[in-house]
Amino acid sequence: MDSNSRKALKICFLIPDFPICTGVNTQALNLALNLAKLGAEVFMVFSLNTAYDLHKPCHDKSYERKLAASNIKVYQKPGQMREPWRCYKFYLKLFWRLRGEYDLVYINGISPMVCWFVLFFKLLGKKVVLKMTGVGINDPRTLQRRPDFNRWGLRALGLADRFLGTSSQLCRVYRQTPLFSQSKLVQIPNGVDTATFAPPVDAREKERLRRKLGLPAGEKIVTYVGSVRRGKGLDLLIAGWERVLQRYPAATLL
Repeated sequence: MDSNSRKALKICFLIPDFPICTGVNTQALNLALNLAKLGAEVFMVFSLNTAYDLHKPCHDKSYERKLAASNIKVYQKPGQMREPWRCYKFYLKLFWRLRGEYDLVYINGISPMVCWFVLFFKLLGKKVVLKMTGVGINDPRTLQRRPDFNRWGLRALGLADRFLGTSSQLCRVYRQTPLFSQSKLVQIPNGVDTATFAPPVDAREKERLRRKLGLPAGEKIVTYVGSVRRGKGLDLLIAGWERVLQRYPAATLL
């Protein structure tokens, strides 16, 4: 994507809503920022499938500043727009107007609205990448069982050029479900910013960090990071933690 060697790739990012601080959205935002650093021309479309108000657990304004600093344009439907047909009309007009601004569409998550957008993008001759965000959410087996997806919508999804899975479990479910082409599946784990998330340099630094966070010194700590909802396996974690305490009574679950 170096300007001296070849044409910069132009990418349209579609994500469900912003600024909701979910892991899925954070991954998409970080990916967009890093692709921009590599020379790609990126713009983003938010609130892709919000024809109704969503509860927003937090508002991370730092991403708004980062996107602006990276010259990533953001497009978002009017907040008062609720009717599904108006949302479709708004987005299709937007994608048509911007059709010369992107070669590839990266869709973060799969919703019923996405089905017809995939068909629209393929009619425009664009490459489409769909990211599956979790087992039990939008893997092929779950999509087949969801009443809000019909066979025509699923066939439209099958026109996508690639399906991305972040975990071996997600990819295994994809392979076991004869819904989409096996050749379109690609496994790409989520990246980690090792400059921010790195082990402490020594035991002294580790203890200093524990004191700063008010955590017990010298004891075992297990950390869970993620939303608290069904499907994350927290029921199994809590049940298993009782067995952990039998062996390590002073351990902490954070």
